[in-house]
Amino acid sequence: MKHQTARHLRPFMVKEWPALAGAAAMTVLLTAADLAKPWPLKIIVDRLFAGHAGAFTLTRADWRLLAAIAVLVVAIALTEAMGDYFTDLWLQSAGERITHDLRSALYDHLQRLSLRFHLGRQKGDLVTRVTGDVNAIGDLFADTLGNLAQSGLLLIGMLVVAFLLDPVLALIIFAMLPLLALVSLRFRRRVRAASKRQRAHEGEIASRANEALSAMTVVKALGAEDVERARVIGLSRRRMAIGIELSRVQARYDGVVGVLSALGTAAVLIVGVVRVSQGALTAGDLIVFAAYVRKANTPMRAARCHGPPRTPQRGHGRQNPRSRPRRSRTPPCRPREASGGRGCADASRPRSAPSPPSPASPRRRERGARYPAGQRWAPRSTGSS
Repeated sequence: MKHQTARHLRPFMVKEWPALAGAAAMTVLLTAADLAKPWPLKIIVDRLFAGHAGAFTLTRADWRLLAAIAVLVVAIALTEAMGDYFTDLWLQSAGERITHDLRSALYDHLQRLSLRFHLGRQKGDLVTRVTGDVNAIGDLFADTLGNLAQSGLLLIGMLVVAFLLDPVLALIIFAMLPLLALVSLRFRRRVRAASKRQRAHEGEIASRANEALSAMTVVKALGAEDVERARVIGLSRRRMAIGIELSRVQARYDGVVGVLSALGTAAVLIVGVVRVSQGALTAGDLIVFAAYVRKANTPMRAARCHGPPRTPQRGHGRQNPRSRPRRSRTPPCRPREASGGRGCADASRPRSAPSPPSPASPRRRERGARYPAGQRWAPRSTGSS
């Protein structure tokens, strides 16, 4: 989380510290349950299968051990279920409250800004900030924050347990992490850049659609439905192309991480078998290592696309200076008596509305032209008065 974003969110997070602290405790419990999952199988292989080359008969002690292992498996499952329940409940509840407070504060801030600020900003971009970006903050707490924390704790726990079991295999697992981190960092930069372009296009789409729908009576009167549709569809097509590019980057990242994980797993198995043959490890220990090495890429996958939305930089979402309203250079509209009983048009016409029919040819419509806000016009009668 970037420092600027954390500074803005800190007052809202402090209010929810009991829920966040409880979710953190449940995340530690989930990590412990996840680390304990391979151990029942390790106990079975080391305690029951050791010393038996073929068929064998279970003794009373073996049955008691199996019963204890069954209880352990159920306890791990119940712990994981309880941790998931409370983590989801507390994080999602805190996320909803933070989203509500943040949206209220943002809307109040927008209302306090000057009219000059609002005239220089696209309305659709502001609506996207109040809705989409604030919802993304809620998703950060509901879905992303817990996964990232659990993945980081899981990685630390796996390294500690691996070093306690066998430092040689632990070094192999540790050697995978820089490669996975480098790949994740490279692809995450591309993902964030594409996501930023996506949000920019979404704000522009919202602005275009809002302007056209707000002035639908003018659009229909001028027959400009096709023009407005082409503008929105063009922006949507560019946004779709960015989304497809983003999907390709994510799929390529998953493939590269899968290949690196497979190479790490193969190395652990080969070296692990050698260590078992030397008596440094048991077969159950090798099972634990194989399970851990497959989870070593979990933190990298969790951090692939997650992260808080970027705080909008200064000037982001502003209108193009060429498209800002200008002082009208046309002569003022004529009175009703001089215009055949027709008065001036409403001065609050949208910026994106097409120009009215040309006085020289009443049936001609200049569909490619723009009609800046604040300009007045009145159609002139071409017939004899």
